[in-house]
Formats: sequence, structure tokens, C-alpha cells
Amino acid sequence: MLQIDSLHVSYGAIRAVRSVSLTVEEGEFVVLLGPNGAGKSSTLAAVMGLLKPSSGTVAFLGREITGQQTEAIVRSGLVLTPEGRRILATLTVRENLLLAGAIRPDRKAMHADLERLLERFPVLGRRTGSAAGTLSGGEAQQLAIARSLMARPKLLLLDEPTLGLAPMVVDQIFEIVAELVAEGLTILMVEQNAVRAIEAADRGYVMRSGEIVASGSAADLGGAQGLVTSYLGVNRE
Repeated sequence: MLQIDSLHVSYGAIRAVRSVSLTVEEGEFVVLLGPNGAGKSSTLAAVMGLLKPSSGTVAFLGREITGQQTEAIVRSGLVLTPEGRRILATLTVRENLLLAGAIRPDRKAMHADLERLLERFPVLGRRTGSAAGTLSGGEAQQLAIARSLMARPKLLLLDEPTLGLAPMVVDQIFEIVAELVAEGLTILMVEQNAVRAIEAADRGYVMRSGEIVASGSAADLGGAQGLVTSYLGVNRE
């Protein structure tokens, strides 16, 4: 479904992503792991057309999308839930979701999806008229995911969805992701909680200093403990 080949991304003289290649097959849950500054978010930004690669290609559903406008990429079914949520704080929960569905021509189905998502995420259903800026961190992350789902993605990119959340809320986000995968949605997720992520995913890639240094299942990577100590350079307590 997604194929990245020899992707390079630079910020001036700084090479943030170096010859990254990875694939995501339909129906898979794949994670992209690595320490801060490894180039994970830059990789997703380049896939979405938010950054221009210095070289390399990105293909989605067998068609090259390198250099396309972000709106066109979203319309093709590839959607990003960004790090930091980036919801529109002054708009209500409902307005955030309606705005996300604005690119869709099927207005009746779009409104039906909105109501379905408000049922799926009860906290959002209870606060449809509240300004998004009044939501807690966990509620805001649920809104960010629901907003992405309004575009009916074929492949969902999640960038650090549990960053800064309390442990109980992290559990809720992983439960939501597991439900989406069980329903058949393909997901590529960047996640700081490496152990939890690789245990839940089908496969993972590990980035360090802008490069892929390892890939495979949790077992391939030496188990969760082996992943953390060998590739991420920290000890699991």
C-alpha cells in the first residue's frame, strides 16, 4: 500500500532523513520507532507532502505521490494525525470534525460519519458544542484521531499519539488503535512508547540518526527488551 524508496530529507545543510526505505502492506499495523531527533516525523511529513524530499520516492496504492500537494494526497486516502494534535482550539468539537470532512463530496455520508464518530468517541459526543481548546490532552487526541477518520483514510499515519498523556489515557489510545486495526484500517505509527508499540504491531522499523537500522517483528528485534537496549540505547525498568 505504501512504499518509500531511498528517501532523503534535509533542512538546509542538516540531513534529517537518509536513504530511508520501508513498506506498509494493506491491513498491517506498522510502527516507526527511534529516539528523539531520529527523523521519524520528518519521514511522515515528507510522505504527506509537507516537506519536499531532496531525493527518493514515495508511492501509495501503486502510484507515485512524491511532490504532490498535501490536499491531493489526503484525497487519495492517505491521512496524517500530526504530533501535538493541532486541533483548532477556538472551534467546537463538531466544527473541527465538519472542517475535516469538507474535502469530501458525499455530504450526506460525511454527516453520517460525523454522527457515527461522536457515538464511537463518547467524550466527544458529550462535548460537541465545547471549544476544542477546553479538552484535556486525552480528549484532544481522540478528537485528532476522529478528525482524521472523517476523511475516510485507506492508510492512517499516526505521529506520536500518546505523547504527554497519562498512563491510563495511553491505554485508551492503544485500545482505539487496536480497534481500528481490527476493523481493517492500515496504520503506520510513530510512537515514543517503543515497548508498547512493538508488542502491539505486526512489524516495526527502528530509526537512528536519520537511517533505518533495524526492522521486523518484536521477535525479530530481540523482543521488546532487546529492542530498547540494543537499538534505542536505554534500559527498561
